[in-house]
Amino acid sequence: MVHLKLKTTALIVSAILIGVTSCKKDEVEPTPTNPGPSGSDPATVLDCNYFNEDRVLVDNPNASVDYIVTCKIDIQGDIVIEPGVVIEFEQDAGFNVLTSLSAVGTAEKPIIFRGVENDPGFWRGVKYNSSNTLNELNYVHVHDAGGLAMGGNGEKAGVVLYGGSKLKMDNCLVTNSETHGLDASYQTSNLTSFKNNVFKNNNIPIKISLNQIDAIHESNKCKDNAKDFILVNTVHMKKANTWKKSDVKYRTNGDISLYELLTINPGVEIEMYQASKINVGSEGGLVAVGTAEDPIILTGVSKVPKAWQGIYINSPHPENEIAHVEFHYCGYGEPETNVWLWYNKTLNIHDVSFENGDGCGVNYKLHFGQAENQNLTIGSNITVDPGGCVSAEW
Repeated sequence: MVHLKLKTTALIVSAILIGVTSCKKDEVEPTPTNPGPSGSDPATVLDCNYFNEDRVLVDNPNASVDYIVTCKIDIQGDIVIEPGVVIEFEQDAGFNVLTSLSAVGTAEKPIIFRGVENDPGFWRGVKYNSSNTLNELNYVHVHDAGGLAMGGNGEKAGVVLYGGSKLKMDNCLVTNSETHGLDASYQTSNLTSFKNNVFKNNNIPIKISLNQIDAIHESNKCKDNAKDFILVNTVHMKKANTWKKSDVKYRTNGDISLYELLTINPGVEIEMYQASKINVGSEGGLVAVGTAEDPIILTGVSKVPKAWQGIYINSPHPENEIAHVEFHYCGYGEPETNVWLWYNKTLNIHDVSFENGDGCGVNYKLHFGQAENQNLTIGSNITVDPGGCVSAEW
């Protein structure tokens, strides 16, 4: 085992505790607060260059805190953190993973990353800037991060996944972040697994790229944050994705542009950014099919008429379908429409309601002398506001 050339923190131990054996309490249940000390051994302070080579961090059962980090450390070796390890970070400290970081705890012995003080944003967080397949967080609790930006692009979160990086993240708790719990908003970020995570008492639970939207699994819990929505960074979607239901709504920060097939599952609720639209490109496609019991809801961030545009379809994809969808507050722009279809493009639409919007429900282009678009099927159970129209040529 490599001898540590490190400083140690001083601990003052009361005389009445001399000779009494105590051990660290495992943090089994997710908690947004830091448990008090229960061990007598001092923590090890990690040098800022400690991770320039491969290391293994081990649990000391006689210490309430195993390691203390005082700075933003670049991880340039393959690092393994064993179950039960507790690491405290001083203000503005953090991990910048350039090679690999594998922190795999257990339900009984989770790994704890937390601030020396349990204030939101006290430390930076963990940033993955590596495509190494060893990168993994499993049964890890991340408290008090999301403070100072992790890089020049201003990423702030408990866990940041940089462009081109890979991470498997399951069974984790991220809490008390001043900003996002997880930031995976880069177009080329890659969450290879993302299940059974809890995001609680953060500002926003998750910020994620549209290209990574299918990484969101129904088992993740995102309620009880200051803002209970998943923020979607709406880059051009260039790979097929399935948008799954979450226990909170989704909110976009711009236009959704589809260059591959997007499937939206029943029960998904999306709040569209002001004046934005869903643009189904010529190589893209859209299957937005809810159920009568669990419809898809497309609405605006602002709950006023004409808050967002609607869906523009310039796609011949044979699977294009909109069904059991509620449209709210759309119709912004020229023409004032909710769903509009370019010449001879494809859509099957039925069981849809248009509420609190403007313009006709379905609008389509026809060539001169063309009587109808045979690729457009307007089915039954389409409802509009009083005085509105179901369909029209534009």
